[in-house]
Parts: sequence; structure tokens; C-alpha cells
Amino acid sequence: MRQWRNIPSVLLYVLSFLLLLEWIWPIKVLSETADISVFLLFILICFLISFLRVPLYVSIFIKGAVIVYFLHSLYFEGSIFQIDWIPTFMDDIKSNMIDVFSANFLELSHLYRSLAFFIILWMIVYLLEFWLFKRKQIFSFFFMTLVYVTFLDTFTPYNASGAIVRIVLVGFLTVGILTFLRHLNKEKIKAEHTAFRKWVFFLSSWVLLSAFLGYILPKANPIWPDPVPYLKVFNVNGTMKKVGYGEDDTQLGGSIAGDSSVVFQTIVASPHYWKVETKDVYTGKGWIQSEDELRNIEFRGNDHIPITSFVKGSNYEQSVPQTSTVLQIKGYPHLLYPLGVTSIQSDRSYSFELDPSTEKIYSFKGAESLPLDNYSLTYEVPYYTADMLRTNGSVNKADLNGSIMSRYTQLPDNLPSRVKRLAANITKEKTNWYDKAKAVEEYFKTGNYSYSLNDVATPDEDEDYVDQFLFETLQGYCDNFSTSMVVLLRSLDIPSRWVKGYTEGKYIGMEGDLYKYEITNNNAHSWVEVYFPQVGWVPFEPTPGFTNEDAANTEEDDERIETESSVQPEQQEEKEINESNQAINNEKKENKNHSASNRGNIVEGMFSQGWIWQLLLVLLLILTVYYAYHIRVKWLPAYYIRKLKYSDKDESFLYAYTVLLKQLNRVGLTRDTGQTLRDYAKRIDERYSTNEMTLLTRRYEQYLYGNQLKHDTWLEMKELWENLIKKTIA
Repeated sequence: MRQWRNIPSVLLYVLSFLLLLEWIWPIKVLSETADISVFLLFILICFLISFLRVPLYVSIFIKGAVIVYFLHSLYFEGSIFQIDWIPTFMDDIKSNMIDVFSANFLELSHLYRSLAFFIILWMIVYLLEFWLFKRKQIFSFFFMTLVYVTFLDTFTPYNASGAIVRIVLVGFLTVGILTFLRHLNKEKIKAEHTAFRKWVFFLSSWVLLSAFLGYILPKANPIWPDPVPYLKVFNVNGTMKKVGYGEDDTQLGGSIAGDSSVVFQTIVASPHYWKVETKDVYTGKGWIQSEDELRNIEFRGNDHIPITSFVKGSNYEQSVPQTSTVLQIKGYPHLLYPLGVTSIQSDRSYSFELDPSTEKIYSFKGAESLPLDNYSLTYEVPYYTADMLRTNGSVNKADLNGSIMSRYTQLPDNLPSRVKRLAANITKEKTNWYDKAKAVEEYFKTGNYSYSLNDVATPDEDEDYVDQFLFETLQGYCDNFSTSMVVLLRSLDIPSRWVKGYTEGKYIGMEGDLYKYEITNNNAHSWVEVYFPQVGWVPFEPTPGFTNEDAANTEEDDERIETESSVQPEQQEEKEINESNQAINNEKKENKNHSASNRGNIVEGMFSQGWIWQLLLVLLLILTVYYAYHIRVKWLPAYYIRKLKYSDKDESFLYAYTVLLKQLNRVGLTRDTGQTLRDYAKRIDERYSTNEMTLLTRRYEQYLYGNQLKHDTWLEMKELWENLIKKTIA
């Protein structure tokens, strides 16, 4: 009876399909994949083709056609028979292949990722069939499935409690059936369906009983500690992290790697930094947000944003309104905005919420937080004089809002005293907040400290992050410099806060009379804002090599700085030259711009969409190599024929005969123990209805017993050898 018609084969196909499903279910939870039904349907088609024993070339054609059909239905409109979509499809594949070889996995398109996933599933189904019906072993895949699911259960939001039970039940049943079939083959027994049904019933009963007892019986507490905290520590201390925005800043430090993934583009009248949020509580290791009980503030587009950046009063210089436009690429649900933002112009169907404790703005469509593709922001560009800030920095602290002083001068109780002494020493000749803040800012640019993304230390449990940087390592990136400046200022009772966001980015061209910039993860950054009474929050940039245009808007005399809008026509040429030079400097600086803000949970980092597809691509490569190895019986003969085609050395015959023996062994024609070469040759000739193996063996025996080869042996035997080795792949 043919394989596809017997009951064990049907049952094995069903069980293997159920086992493979456990690899698919988590994808919807861990990635942005909205619908996995097409992948499940493709798996069913692959199993059905294998089940029906469809010829190889027909099988390849059907599976390829199904993949193309599914991809067309997912990513293209119109009929599949309209060939206008094919050039787009091919261009996408070509460009993504370049990204693959360049290791830009995060840049891969959804179409290409889906194609890669279909191919991976194709390879897995082939391997399952090989393990089930050739090797009659499934334990390796069963074990890998358990490890995969338990790993996801430990380190991701995926709950694998039910999955583990299902895997154990299906896996034990499959292993038991394969064990039964192996024994039948070994003993060369032909079992009837009645015996098999009894075996399956007995096996199923024991597996179900064991699972039931495991569920109801009392269980001891875990004896292994939770590995997640240890891996988090390892992630901080032992691995290279990538730059980019992240919400978790509780543990700063450690080396980081660049990431040129584009986050957003901007169209601006003049370049400026982009804020995301602020944090106010320094813990000695990093930053957290104070637990305010303030509720998020809702507002609509064009409404005044309830952020107080400046305090307009008698001493406040008139601000200049400007507008910037953001084109989102990354698709964050939060907004990016400049200092002094006043309103948002966007799609009317969106509303907004402000977290007043962090000044982080979220976009909403209905009740769901969704990213905006593009939006514009109106903001005020303040210009303050140094004398104004010196005057405001000399006021009596009692005149300040008490909540501002308590909130923005907070420091941990165990801050080393030498940090405070250093702050006092740096500012000992200064008498006002502004001069003290400038002195601290300039202190980091004197040459004692170096900017570096590599070999950046992380404080031990008994060390303070700022203290370690100021007195021991003297090397770091923006988080080190900005956090240290805030701590030094707070030790002088100057209210200041830590700000996260992005630098202006890289100049990429003009958009009419406006400038267009591209901002990548490499541009993620952190800086400092200091509070001055009757003025508001003023930015400072302590990181060497960086310039915040907002921080540069302070004059050293009473003369007002001209704004971008006041540039006269005769100054336009000089302005464009300066902007061009700035664009060049920005491009050079891009590789240095960074942030250590991506301190997100190791789970979220590892199983973000980019990592999922990187793992799938690696799996595809492994499966491809594995597939090529297991079908070597098909392609190795062609390789050896080509290799020996132009050889005229008699010694090539000996090598070719050995290759032939190995190939025969691969196709299942194994030489029995103690069987002579002559008897083995007769068996091969009977199998292929030829006498070529006998002729080849006689010539080989002449060499074995005579210890010499007849002249032109290989030339005489080459055709016989080629004919026979080709028959092994027919």
C-alpha cells in the first residue's frame, strides 16, 4: 500500500501540522503581522502536496505560484493577470536583497519579509517530511519547539502555558508512533491496521493520563531563579546596544552601536532640536519620572498646547513665531516638537493628549493611540539677552514656585560629596545662575572629557553614574554629559531637568524656501534645560561637538539677534553659504549623533519587529543549507561529473569509483557487511538493469590485486562511470 494511503502517514501529517502551528501563533503577538491565515493556508497546501506525493518539479511550481498569488493579494491591487505589478515586485526584491547583503535588516519591506517567511515555511515542511518518513525521528524538532515556546514565554508577552501542554501531547504521540514504525521496519514485520490502532489507543491513553496527573497533582515551587533580571544586567554590561529613542532610562551607561534607520523627516525655516519628553528624578543610576497624580490633558489640533516653555513678562524678549513640519517614517504614537511649541496642525480626525509630568504628547484617533503620518507645529523662538538671564538668576529663591525648586533640584541622598565640591569649584567665581550654568557647560568642553560611543562604563551596584563619569572614566556620550550637568547644577540648587529627543538631523535639500532634514536613530540625543524666573526653560548643550540652535540664541549684550525671517535680500547669498556649510557639518556629525535612550526592556528589544525578521532570515539561511545538504544525492553527481570531465589521469578512476560507492550508499543501496565488491556490483547491475558496475569493479579489482592501473583506464571507464552515477538521480 502506498505511503499516502496508510493511516500512520495521515496521522503523522496531522500531528506535524499541529506541532508546526506552535511556531506560528506567537508571530501575531510579537510582531505587526495582522493576519496569519495566509501562512497557515500555505502550510496546509505544502502538507497536502507532500501527502499526495506530487512530483518534485510540479510541487515547486505549485508552491511558487501559491506564494506569488498570496503576495499579490496582500500587497497589490487589481488582477494578478495584469502584469503591471511585476516590475514593482522585482524592483522590491532587488532592493531588499541589497539591504540583506548590507545587513540592513530593519529596512526590509513587508513584501520581502513575507516572501522570506513563506520560503522558511516551505523549508520547514520539507524537513518535517524528511524527519518523519525518511529518518522516522522527530525528537529534534519536538525539542526545538519546546525550547522556542518556553523562551518566548519567559522573555516576551506571549503566554505559552497552553502551548507547552499542546506541544507535549502532540510531541509524545508523534514520537511514540515513529518508535512503533521504526521497530516494524527493523524487525521487518508487516503490521495490520488493527495492531496500529491498538498501539495508538494505548499510547494516547498514557499521554493524556500523564498530562492530567501533571495538571492536578501538587507542584513544588521553582528551584531556578528568574533569569530575566540576570539577562537584563548582561544586556547592560555585556552587549552592544543600538541608539534610538526608548522609554526606560533607569540604567544608563554601556557602549552603543550606531543605527542609521530613518525615524522622521522635517521641513523647517531654521534647524532646531526636537523634544520628546523630560525626566526629573535622578536615581544615581539613571532617570525616572516622579509619580505625579496629574491626569493626561486632552486637546485638539490648533488648540493651544498646555506646555509652559516660557514665562512672558516685563523682562521677556518678544518671541518670533515659526512653523515646522514633521513627516513620520518610524510611526511612533508620540509627537516630536521644538522648544516653545504652541499648537499642532494635522488631520482633523486626530486628537492629542499631553502627559504633564513628562511633557510627552501622544496622538489619538478615536480611543486608540495611533501615529500621525505628518503634521505641522507652530512654535515661538525666544531670544534672551545674557544680562536678562543673569538678572533672573540672581533673584531670591523664596520668590520661586516651591514645587519647581523641590522637583527640579532633587538629588539622591547618597550622591558622593565630591560631586558637590566639584560643582562649587567650577562656579566659585560666578554670582548668578546663568554664569554658573555656562561655566558648567563649558567645563565639559575644555578637553578633560572625551566623547565616545565605545568602551563606556556602566556603574557597579555601589557606584554613582555621574560620579563614575566625572572622576574615573571621563569618557562617554550625550547621556553622560547631560546627566552630569543636571546633577552639578542641582547640587548648586539651580532647577534643571533632563531632556530627550533628537538633534536637527542631516540636511538633504530644499523644499521651496524651506530646508529639509532627515533624522535617524543616530540623531537621538539628550540635553539640559535650566529654569530661569520670569523667562522659563532655557536649553544648554554640554556634549562636545554638538550645538543646539535654541541654546545659541542668547546674546552677550542688549542687541537683539536677528531672526531667520528678518534676513534681508542682500544677505540671502551669505545665508545660503552658511546653511550649506552647516549641512556639510551635519553630515559629518551624523555618525556621532546618538543617544543611550534605548534602554528598553531586553524582551522588547530582542523581539521588536526588526529582531523577529533577522531571526527568521538566519533561520532561512540555516534551513537552506540544511536543505541543500539533504538533497545532495541530487546535485553531487553533477558536481563530480563536471569536476572529472576534463581529467585524463588514470588515478582519477580510483577517486571516481570511491565517489560512486558513496553515492550508491546515499540512495539506499548500501553494501552489506562482508559482501564482496563483485557481489555488490551484481546487485547494483540488477537494480539498474545494466552491466556497468561489474565492468567498473573488475577494473578496480585489477588495481587492488595487481597494485597498478592499466594505461588509459580512466578514459576507457569514464563513460561507464558517468552513465551509472547519472542513473542514481533518475
